[in-house]
Amino acid sequence: RENSEMSPQLYGKLIFDKAGKNIQWEKSLQQMVLGKLDSNMQKNKTGPFLTQYTIVSLKWMKDLNVRQGIIKSIEKNIGSNIFDLGLSNFLLTRLQRQEKQKQ
Repeated sequence: RENSEMSPQLYGKLIFDKAGKNIQWEKSLQQMVLGKLDSNMQKNKTGPFLTQYTIVSLKWMKDLNVRQGIIKSIEKNIGSNIFDLGLSNFLLTRLQRQEKQKQ
C-alpha cells in the first residue's frame, strides 16, 4: 500500500541510491582483488606474468600423467632433450597411423 502512494520521483531516487551503493561495493572489491594480485606478483617476483614457469611446467607434467624420472630415462635413451622432438610431429604421425589402421 505504501508503494502505491509513493511518488514516482521518490521511488526513482530510492532505486538510484541503492544502485549507487552497489557500485561503490564493486569498486572496493575490484581494488581489493587488484591489491592482492599486485602483492602476489611482488612476492613471487613474476612481474606482469601471473605464474612462474616452474609451476606451469609441473602442471603440464601432472596433466600428461608423466613422471619426471620417465622423461629423464627417455632423454638418456634418445640422447637429446625430449622437448626438441616437437609435439606437432608426434601428433601428426599418431593421427596418420590411426587413419591407416581404420582403412
